Amino acid sequence: PTEAGHAALSVRSARELEVLAVFMRRWSHVGIERLLSGPGLLNTYQALCGIDGVAARHDAPAAIALAAQRGDDPQAVEALSMFCDVLGSVAGDLALTFGAKAVYLAGGIPAQIADFLLASDFAARFVDKGVMGEVLQRVPVHLVEHGQLGLQGAASWYMEHNAAG
Repeated sequence: PTEAGHAALSVRSARELEVLAVFMRRWSHVGIERLLSGPGLLNTYQALCGIDGVAARHDAPAAIALAAQRGDDPQAVEALSMFCDVLGSVAGDLALTFGAKAVYLAGGIPAQIADFLLASDFAARFVDKGVMGEVLQRVPVHLVEHGQLGLQGAASWYMEHNAAG
């Protein structure tokens, strides 16, 4: 158990740096979850719309993800692509940090965008860690597509901590 989502967001492309600059004007600390979460997808989309000087057409993460998958909103496509790319970088960083033998992507967004994720630069960003890239090439990444995983985790925690004994 960690709170890795609150670690500082690290970016690597000029466009990601532009988005980070927008975030930094809004928050004193920009954690990973400011981009890698449902609200983070909305943050990213709104930042890109502002940078590009266009009106945001969507106000919910699901709508942004759907528009991106349809390909009918350039900022939605870019926001979801950035989500996937940064997710690859963060997953690779965490795999190295914790010595992971495998990585499991869970949560609402990855399962809903599986085809988009597979077509993205997620895999390239996951292994793009210099000399450690060869190590990460041997770490399998699995997509968990279980809709009730969070509920099961909460129930398990409750049972462990509140079971009559």
